[in-house]
Amino acid sequence: MLKRPAIVLLLLSMSKPLAAQQPDPGSCADTAATQMAMTHCAAQEWRQSITRLDSLLVELRASVDSARQVGLDSAQVLWGAYVTAACRWEAAAFSGGSVYPMQLASCRASLTRERIQELAPSLCEAQSPDCPRGKHYRQPTGAGE
Repeated sequence: MLKRPAIVLLLLSMSKPLAAQQPDPGSCADTAATQMAMTHCAAQEWRQSITRLDSLLVELRASVDSARQVGLDSAQVLWGAYVTAACRWEAAAFSGGSVYPMQLASCRASLTRERIQELAPSLCEAQSPDCPRGKHYRQPTGAGE
């Protein structure tokens, strides 16, 4: 029979440090093997989407007059409330479970990517849909889907 210190050493040698369990940012979805890693991945995707949306909003606000800025800001407040309510409702199916935070972040990331696609053409008003200002906000094929 193994003694207690031997069992503890065996268990410690088999476990990875928490930092080693964090997925590589470049291949998050491909390497996530634990619920914690998948949740980290979803949160990372949400943060990246928010950063892109914030960048788009700065650019968009600079391209419209003050009345349209007020309208955009008002729409964004309402959109944020919608995202919060819709994603809480969607994730509620997993309430109390370890999947809940991942589902919440995934939903938020998805709706944020959709919002970027809705707003990006506004950078190109009265221009072709392929104008250069909006092109860099297009979602790469297959990314985040």
